[in-house]
Amino acid sequence: MADLYRFGIGLEKDASKAFELYSKVINSDSIDEDLQNNARAKLGTYYLDGGSFAEKDTSEAIALFQKSTQGESPSSLGMFFLGYCTYYGLGIDMDKVRGTELIEKAANLGQPEAIQAIKDIRSGKKDIFGAGS
Repeated sequence: MADLYRFGIGLEKDASKAFELYSKVINSDSIDEDLQNNARAKLGTYYLDGGSFAEKDTSEAIALFQKSTQGESPSSLGMFFLGYCTYYGLGIDMDKVRGTELIEKAANLGQPEAIQAIKDIRSGKKDIFGAGS
């Protein structure tokens, strides 16, 4: 349901409602680890970007991305964003080698943004997705 609000699929787009629902998912004992880890990763993106309902907090984003990559069902999205933040030093020490490793792991799990980022890195692009400024 949170994704439907986030992307406006069948419902009016409402990032605030999506944020609220992702928060409920990660705090629920009755939802499986896969869904919780994906919700952590998506919630982390809100903290990474900031907005009217979630103040920018890269430390919180990193914590959510890290937690989303743990357990038996790691989130490829969380792994990509953890790698991305590590690659650029966003809320965590910059380490392009470690960042690339994490992005590559996410790519190997089929994460589309990670697949593109690895292509960008290998081609020598200075900024993957035009970020890192």
